[in-house]
Amino acid sequence: MDYDLTNVKLLVGSGGRTQCPACKGGRSGELSCNVFQDQSTGNWLSKCHRAGCPKPLHVLEGLIEWEPQVVLRDRSYKGPILALPLDVFGWCQQQWPCIGNATLDTIKFNPDNNTLLLPIRPVVGKSQGWVEKAASPNWKDCPLAKPSDLGWPNKVKNYYNDPEQTQLLSWYQSQQSLAAVLVEDQLSAMAVADSREYTGVALLGTGINQNKVSQLQQGGIRDIIIALDADATTQAFSMASRWGMAFNSVKVSILPKDFKDFTPDELTDWRF
Repeated sequence: MDYDLTNVKLLVGSGGRTQCPACKGGRSGELSCNVFQDQSTGNWLSKCHRAGCPKPLHVLEGLIEWEPQVVLRDRSYKGPILALPLDVFGWCQQQWPCIGNATLDTIKFNPDNNTLLLPIRPVVGKSQGWVEKAASPNWKDCPLAKPSDLGWPNKVKNYYNDPEQTQLLSWYQSQQSLAAVLVEDQLSAMAVADSREYTGVALLGTGINQNKVSQLQQGGIRDIIIALDADATTQAFSMASRWGMAFNSVKVSILPKDFKDFTPDELTDWRF
């Protein structure tokens, strides 16, 4: 069994996330599997939510109890929150040139882990949580940690201020917004909002549900462009088909790479 989950503990009725043994979370090693107990059979199951997964459902044989070794979605952040050091700020400028300096200032720093803290931003008001990101540096002396240095199976950990409010979006609004571009991560949402006349909304994953649709509507969004990662194109079209009637118009933009990895010229010239 390609799972390292036996002999660990998970209480009945709770759940967690882990990496899928079939698709390994794609290129980013995403924690795409929900682990839960089937109340009708008593079996522990994992279900992968990545559109390209060849085997999304697994029965975890021999598993009685399991306590996830990854951070659960309802955990609040209790570490230090500091402004980006100058060398880290300069690294971010080079890594993501489509993001303006004012937006980069919203990113904070955890000196204990040498990681970035991206705020989960509502339409109006204070941050509702944080996404802690371990970045992969481009040069040897960069101070940022790699996921492998921290023992993380994934590049990010999500923290929420309110354990009852975990189905959140993170908003980056353009003053002349024509529509909302829905992306998976905050950095791509920042790039869209700073480089084009659109509001960038990070889904914090690849899923959307009634709760998130309602947040978009309450935020004044009437037209959406779904621009997920290349390996989630099928899921993007499914999302458009299911929720299209909730908006005036819905488009799917098929990307060769994440918006955060575009050059300024590429993003300026990109046709939505």
